[in-house]
Amino acid sequence: MLNQAHHQREKMEDMKKSEVKQTRRIGSAKGTSSMGKSSLRSLSRAREKIPNPTHVTLAHPPSLSLSLDQMVTLRILLSALLAISLSPLSAQEGAEAAKKIVEAYDNQRYDEVVKLSEAFIKATPQSLNISSAYLLLARSQYNLSQWAPAVAAYRKVQSVSKEKDVLEEAAYYIIQSLAAQAGAAPEKSAERKKSVAETLTLITAFPKQFPESKSLGEIRLLQARLHIQEGAFAEASQDLDAARSSDKEKELTEDIDYLQAYSEAQRARQLLADFKKTDAEAALARAGQIYSRIAAGSNPALALEANLQMASLDLAAGRIPEAIVRLRTIPGKEELIELLQANLAPLRAEISGQASPAPEKLRRIQKGQQKIEEVRNRPDLSSQALIQLGQAYLQTRQYDEARLVFRQVARFGPPDVAPTAEQQIILTYALQGRTSEADRLVAEYQKKYPDQKGVAGLVDYLVGFALLEDGKYDDSIKRLKAAQEKGVDPRYADEIPRFIASAYQKSGQGAEALKYYESFLAEVKSGKRKISEESREQTQLAYASALISEKKVNEGITQFTQLSTNATTPSIKEDASLRLAYALRAAKKLPEAATAFAKFAAAYPKSSNLGNALLARGDTLLEEKKPEEEIG
Repeated sequence: MLNQAHHQREKMEDMKKSEVKQTRRIGSAKGTSSMGKSSLRSLSRAREKIPNPTHVTLAHPPSLSLSLDQMVTLRILLSALLAISLSPLSAQEGAEAAKKIVEAYDNQRYDEVVKLSEAFIKATPQSLNISSAYLLLARSQYNLSQWAPAVAAYRKVQSVSKEKDVLEEAAYYIIQSLAAQAGAAPEKSAERKKSVAETLTLITAFPKQFPESKSLGEIRLLQARLHIQEGAFAEASQDLDAARSSDKEKELTEDIDYLQAYSEAQRARQLLADFKKTDAEAALARAGQIYSRIAAGSNPALALEANLQMASLDLAAGRIPEAIVRLRTIPGKEELIELLQANLAPLRAEISGQASPAPEKLRRIQKGQQKIEEVRNRPDLSSQALIQLGQAYLQTRQYDEARLVFRQVARFGPPDVAPTAEQQIILTYALQGRTSEADRLVAEYQKKYPDQKGVAGLVDYLVGFALLEDGKYDDSIKRLKAAQEKGVDPRYADEIPRFIASAYQKSGQGAEALKYYESFLAEVKSGKRKISEESREQTQLAYASALISEKKVNEGITQFTQLSTNATTPSIKEDASLRLAYALRAAKKLPEAATAFAKFAAAYPKSSNLGNALLARGDTLLEEKKPEEEIG
């Protein structure tokens, strides 16, 4: 064993070079894109999806190094490996083998460490210092994203080591490895569910086993991420409160705030899915406030991500100019790294040449370097910002500008983003009504990405809608029916029957239009087609209007009456009430019509249609020959 003086020198040397680059990955940043969504998934700091035709989930592998105490412990263990001769290896062979392991680990050649450590363990299974070899093996497997082997190695460390710091590290990284395993498993799979459940169980036990751990805040933060991904927002809120309480030095404040904002945004998605619009808007407002505060903070990396989230919220709310301004400010990876290095430069200069730098300053440099390595190892978020920028142009019908942006991403962006960008290029042509270019690119896309489904159907849907707007009804019907056959995202599939019915009606084929409306509503009633109540009511409103147009006035009045009484969407209920009055007047049911106009005026005194309703009531009374009521 090395003497005490040597240990002290090792400590000082270790503190001076404490910018360890161990990557603690809790999710893969790799993914494949598909129309309507990207499969970029991660258990790292979760990011909100962009609520547009194609959206991207921001994800990156955050890194976190060991504490100074843990690094000193590791150095002592490494020194032990170098100093002790282990049978059956000779003293010289043992020292040489240990030296190679340490050298490979220090130079981050983790594949080599795995091979050497496994050989060392096999040759010396009874060594008193076998835990040192298992520890390096586990860390290297973790850094190589070999989650299951890392868990096995760390559990072996737990069984052979009695060092408190080592046991804490093993428990910590077993949790992180299981979380990463869950993130790599298919969504909703049994494997993922099992890994998440095991991770949450170990997280619950961690504070009891290591109540003084400096990692409690991070453990609670991970617990919150998992609960958010499981949709358990109440539990996540409790986790975040616990993380704040455990974060004594306030190092995780912005990370906790960020996750709080993300939780609010995800909760808003759930509320919107449940058609609780008011509650969803309140949650989005809270998320926006937190993101805005982080975007104005001093952390360039987190500010970048907050700006991306703010841009997503702006796009969802129709604040397109604001979104475009934000997206244009997103720096590229190299520029962001330069900003982070510039932030560290003054502190580096301050401790340069100091024999005994303050541990607090060393720790700050260490965490700053961790953030730099984190940014270096993740995808360039500026490409995703450009995707959002292109979508902002799409929403404002600036198709040429959008196409230029998407082409830039497809040509210069990372490979996993290219399919999304190429999809968007196709959509610019489809939305512009340039059907031949869109069809040609769809054929090329399907050859290039045979596994990507739904592109052709979506293009047919968009082209069909564009043709409907241009009054080319027969062509529109053909493309919309083709979209139905090929299949499209449910968000668009719900609208296709309405568009087809509208095309039939506008082309003079009213009977066919009614058949389509009736078929659509019957499928909704039977449960065959799942849509929101608002969508169903909107379709019923269109169906009622079509009945009136096709001279089936009584049937139309019945539909309007149902909506004016039972509709849950306020705007549809108001619209149906006014249309009912006009339908009654058209049917020469003048007393009922006058009463309906009066009820509308009383129920909707602030309606923009109030004046028209009052005039129509007056005309109805004149037709009924009751001018005294009109004057009154």
